[in-house]
Amino acid sequence: MDRQSRFDQADIDALIEPTGNHPMTDHAKQHAALTRIQRDNVNNFAEINALENKVTENTDKINELQIELEAVQETKDAGEWEYKQDQRVMPGFFVLGNPNLTASTNTITINETDKNGKSHQFAGLQVGDYLELYQEAKERDEGDYGLYVIKEDKGGTGMRELSLDFYSGKGVAEEGEPFFIKVFHANNDLDLAELDARYALKGHTHSVGSHSHNYEQIAISHGQKAYYGSNINWNNAMYMFPFERRGSSGSLYQGGLIENMGKIQFKNGTNFYAKIGKSGTLIGTTGESSANHGTFIVMNVWESTYQSSHSQQGTKIQTIYGTTIWVQDSAKGRNWDQTDGLYWWYRGAGR
Repeated sequence: MDRQSRFDQADIDALIEPTGNHPMTDHAKQHAALTRIQRDNVNNFAEINALENKVTENTDKINELQIELEAVQETKDAGEWEYKQDQRVMPGFFVLGNPNLTASTNTITINETDKNGKSHQFAGLQVGDYLELYQEAKERDEGDYGLYVIKEDKGGTGMRELSLDFYSGKGVAEEGEPFFIKVFHANNDLDLAELDARYALKGHTHSVGSHSHNYEQIAISHGQKAYYGSNINWNNAMYMFPFERRGSSGSLYQGGLIENMGKIQFKNGTNFYAKIGKSGTLIGTTGESSANHGTFIVMNVWESTYQSSHSQQGTKIQTIYGTTIWVQDSAKGRNWDQTDGLYWWYRGAGR
């Protein structure tokens, strides 16, 4: 009969240290027990060594990605504004010369105060930098967006006016739509066409420089255990709503394979609401004491949005996008189900 690689309690009990009152008896039985324990110890050591090698491999991959992201771009400023067709650029708003986000040339005027009251001086902005804007309120595979090269900086008082050349995008900006706007510089003379293949900017994937953001670093927990939920539970704070990323287009579907999670939503009651930033790490654990207690899934976060309410999706909705970089072996190859309950932790940029 095959024996599992673990110490058998019966074998341990069989090992009795001889004393004056308890002489050595049943030597063959004790020798057999000791042999089995030694064999199990070798097996366990091999398993531990394999796990350590896997941890080292994953750490190396994460470090490589971190270095690559730093080489790709330097974020000079970023924030959230609402689109306004009126040429008066009030705090929290921006205007475009042409609302068509795919126009070959365009102008954008941005108030230096964003919709969250944060002031932006756009320090270090230069002609040749890139400006990216995308629609906050919609799903990432549906939202409008644009990526442009800055051709002229016209300055301004309390605002910034820029002339733009189109690079990539889709859709038309409409009155009152919230957009995230980022100005960044591509380091090392990298070709943006190459970045399309690696970071899918044309496919509307937003990337964030890992150490150049202006946001405060935070460490925060969701606040309570959350279970996988269906659409009927949109308002319930006790549920989480993970989405699998599928196919070459990266479309998102609720549920699906745990290891392919590319998005997760939390609803009313979570501590995450309006606090999660654009770059960090999301960790799901089976234990509640810390982010290191029973780690189940780890996601590299490169985007987040939040909404106060939605007619179908509930209230205080915090949505987080990213790439799953590690899952527990027990989660590999299976779908989320209603028995999955996790504690969630975020480390990274705040808002």
